[in-house]
Amino acid sequence: MLSQREVSSSSPVTASILHTDYCFRFLTMNDDQLIADHRDKIFADMAMNPEEIVKARDFYMPWLKDGLAKGNYKGYAVIQSETDIVVASSAVWFSIGGPLCDLISNDLRRATLTNVFVEPGHRRRGIARAMVKQLINLCKCEQYPVLNLHSSEAGRSLYESLGFEDTHEYRLTLTNKSDELSSIPGNGPIMQEEYYFRPLTVNDDQLIADHRDKIFAEMALNPEEIPKARDFYMPWLKVGLAKGNYKGYAVIHRKTSTVVATSAVWFSIGGPLCNVLSHDLRRATLTNIFVEPGHRRRDIARAMVEQLIEFCKSESYLVLNLHSSDAGRSLYASFGFEDTHEYRLVLTETFCCRQKRV
Repeated sequence: MLSQREVSSSSPVTASILHTDYCFRFLTMNDDQLIADHRDKIFADMAMNPEEIVKARDFYMPWLKDGLAKGNYKGYAVIQSETDIVVASSAVWFSIGGPLCDLISNDLRRATLTNVFVEPGHRRRGIARAMVKQLINLCKCEQYPVLNLHSSEAGRSLYESLGFEDTHEYRLTLTNKSDELSSIPGNGPIMQEEYYFRPLTVNDDQLIADHRDKIFAEMALNPEEIPKARDFYMPWLKVGLAKGNYKGYAVIHRKTSTVVATSAVWFSIGGPLCNVLSHDLRRATLTNIFVEPGHRRRDIARAMVEQLIEFCKSESYLVLNLHSSDAGRSLYASFGFEDTHEYRLVLTETFCCRQKRV
């Protein structure tokens, strides 16, 4: 059973879930080795290559130390009262991201639940549930709009019972560079003769935003929220286009010279992935894939995705992520994208999420 220890009066820890056999304390900068040990054990439980786990730790430690020092990595250790031994830990990684493509959000802050670990001899006693509840409360106190996580199969029922929902995030491992990448994408056999590609430019900001608005409309999101989201999104998009963090393609109908589709990849710097042995902090996220209704079912979406995959390979990115609608899932599966089992908990009533998937 859990009880409170070394927690300030402003802490979100609540007596209702605390018992007597165990107690919480906040993680500190001196817990870096403990956290890394628990992360290594998570990887071992996932049957990952022991040699790769050691390499991942060496890469992870500087990032973890920096996060603890700056307050970007916050969490709890759980101590057995009788032995004074730490038997569990968990944390939230706080970061700044880009506007979510599948949610209307006017907040760039991201909270990610990570490294939830309980020693085997202390499992099935409600410790993991207690830790997650504390971290949910911490995020609410900090007024974060959503809390994300990646779940193992064993943890899925716990997170679902707390209200987390599957985000339908998918990931493609980019293992090999493209041997042949056309300098003019879209000129190969994957494109029909009546369309061609051109790269997106800084002058396409309104076009991209229009297509994003249409994506939200098809998701049956609140029409009043869509213009607000656009106003928030535009400065971020302009900066991304100018700095090269947002790159993609427009597809033009040759006969009419009109743009009928767009898609892009958002390039960013993240933290080490909690469920992947990664030695690269760079992230590539496929986003805003839109084809005008009158031009669908002509393999345009497939052609755009193929070009963006090849571009990410040419830039030596390790993985490519995306959030998929029901309609797009078979397309992404055909490229080898796999479910990451990302889950999300909406923490604020004003946060507008998709009403249905199309």
